[in-house]
Amino acid sequence: MVKGLQEDASSVQYGQIRRQLARSYEHPYDVPSLVLVSGGALQSTNNVKASFTNTAAPTGVTKTTGLELGAFSDSSNLTIGVTAGATAVQGMRDLYAYAANGDRSWEKSIGRVLFNTPPDYPWLFQSSGSYPAQCNPATCYRVIDVGGKTYWAKTEKDFSDFVLSVLEASSLTRDAISAPAKLPKSGNKRTPVPSSTGIRRSEPTNTAPSILLIPNTPLQ
Repeated sequence: MVKGLQEDASSVQYGQIRRQLARSYEHPYDVPSLVLVSGGALQSTNNVKASFTNTAAPTGVTKTTGLELGAFSDSSNLTIGVTAGATAVQGMRDLYAYAANGDRSWEKSIGRVLFNTPPDYPWLFQSSGSYPAQCNPATCYRVIDVGGKTYWAKTEKDFSDFVLSVLEASSLTRDAISAPAKLPKSGNKRTPVPSSTGIRRSEPTNTAPSILLIPNTPLQ
């Protein structure tokens, strides 16, 4: 029973991504949504109560036999949330569009902060049932069947990488996107120095104290 609930919880997320890929293949700029399973609790109570009754009776009379079973009780509680932030939705939309038609807008919208990047385009294909010509049957991965059409990933890893990128994008906020990039640490401060070409260049600033050396001369 626990395994079944785990599979159901996973399908809440991954099933949506599969279906959205099929929609985005036909409509690349369809606005996606994603329901996230953010927490869960499982309660399982299995009660079995058995009683056996055998009533003695004279010869020729049917004996009475009884068996009583208690009730089985299983319940689960999952907490889910719907992605609603415009920044997250835009990031996911751009990832789906890239999978569908190669539009690289995701690099501008979320590429600077996205750790799990999507697989290189093209990796998603459509066919009427058999393997698409662009896909190696030995590694081609069936994503979903919708409306008499089958959608394939070039490899299972490509689909897995895409899922990770969408899940990460679903949690992005405007603050995370607009935060300034961290500059690498440097031991020398650099100050702009004008050059003869008119292009400003930077050179290290010597912060050590200057020492003036005066040669020894005989006193007059």
